[in-house]
Amino acid sequence: MKADIASALGAFGEAGLSLIPTNMIQGQALLSILPFNMLKFFDDAKKAGRVRQIKTSNLVNFFPIVGEFKRLSGGMLLPTLRNQIGYFHPFRCNTDNYNMAVTGSSGSGKSFIMQNIVYPLYAMGGKCFILDKGDSYKKLTQTLGGVYMTSGNIFLNPFTHIAKAESVEGKSFSDADTSTLNEADQKDDPMSILLGDITGLIASMAAPNSDLGDYDESALSDAILMAWTAHRNETLIDHVQEALFTLSKERGDDRRLSDLAHQLNKYCTSGIYGDIFNKPSQLDPNVHLTTLELDGFSDAVLRPVVFALIVSINQTMYLAGDRNIPKMCIIEEAWSLMSGSNRQSRAFINKGYRTARKFGGSFASVTQGISDFFLSEEAQAAYNNSDIKLILRQGSDFKKFVKENPTAFDPYYVSLINRFQEAKLTGFSSAMIQAGSVTSFHRLFADPWSRALFSTEPNEYQYCEKLTEGGMSIEEAVENTAWHFYPNEMQEFEAIKQQYEEDNHVTV
Repeated sequence: MKADIASALGAFGEAGLSLIPTNMIQGQALLSILPFNMLKFFDDAKKAGRVRQIKTSNLVNFFPIVGEFKRLSGGMLLPTLRNQIGYFHPFRCNTDNYNMAVTGSSGSGKSFIMQNIVYPLYAMGGKCFILDKGDSYKKLTQTLGGVYMTSGNIFLNPFTHIAKAESVEGKSFSDADTSTLNEADQKDDPMSILLGDITGLIASMAAPNSDLGDYDESALSDAILMAWTAHRNETLIDHVQEALFTLSKERGDDRRLSDLAHQLNKYCTSGIYGDIFNKPSQLDPNVHLTTLELDGFSDAVLRPVVFALIVSINQTMYLAGDRNIPKMCIIEEAWSLMSGSNRQSRAFINKGYRTARKFGGSFASVTQGISDFFLSEEAQAAYNNSDIKLILRQGSDFKKFVKENPTAFDPYYVSLINRFQEAKLTGFSSAMIQAGSVTSFHRLFADPWSRALFSTEPNEYQYCEKLTEGGMSIEEAVENTAWHFYPNEMQEFEAIKQQYEEDNHVTV
């Protein structure tokens, strides 16, 4: 028998055919190749793994197809590391919430990837709010016809949209349950959620570096409701301060409440930050893309401004209509905007991020490095409340972070992240996405026109700015910038576009 097998292998081998002995399944192998018999033996052959056989040398070429995780959920086109088609849509990742923690060093392509996330959300009727630092999103906002606001016209009275929320919900803000302020779910009552947000905001304004006790926080909520009941849409921080003084007198000249009221002085209308927190909020729930440039604010007022924006954005998310409509708030340089040292600030971030989920929204916190998320407990709260992690090329601090937190990432993931290159050198951005229990690796490519639109490179940005200042439209300025800095790529791009138009009889 062995001699016969050897002879058969040798004979076929000389003809260039490699045979493999079918030990123990000779009967199946013989009968299944007879005419009309395979149909009867198909299930049996399937159990034996012989329906679709292939050489191992050929099988290797199929690994990226069958082994690569691919999200085919729409959104941003984001090919995988093995060049398979993939997409990324933060609202279709099957995660518990839609919040994102995004981190990447300078030159990693953070602004590119974030703007590529914004565009499909906007295109499908979603609403995006961007807290920017450094005009990264200015060109995109202007191109899409969004609203671009600077420190000179950002006003954030937290009471502006409450009446609209009352009419939508059919409940009175004055009836909000103060007993649920410290509960995780707040019974899913929008009025209680709004009260909790505003209480957290004003608490962080009054005591930015110390913790408020439960008694003080409860009294502050009572004062907010008193002020709202008396003044409705005209409510100011001044009225909350007056209500605190009133409560102090009613409770036997309680020094704790009067001190709390005095600590709000600089946020009242006569204070140095009076306009910011008392003039009606300029955030419009009907606008689909709003970018707020925060560079003009001083460090002293930056954190309460960000918290007030989160409150206003949560309100506009709720008022934006159907909860199935995607709503996203992007916070650039999140670690510097969320620095603080008190309990209520951490609780505020936790509540704010949870509230977004309840209203069908998402918060995306963006930092220069993953260690930035651990510089303050507020930023860490944002990181921990984000089910989606997007890791781009990291700086030198990444090795230190991995050494101090050896269980944070799988060693294989660390090895791949360390090999991410600067986007300008490779022509694409590399990214690792952790969405719930799934981790995948991707590359983002951009056409030359999009590169000119999304770029924050100083020379390219300034060139485009000068063109718009000279009277050119933003679209023409981006087009000229692309031709100036990427002439060869633009020629190829135009040829591809022309061929597409001819083949499909359309004009792009």
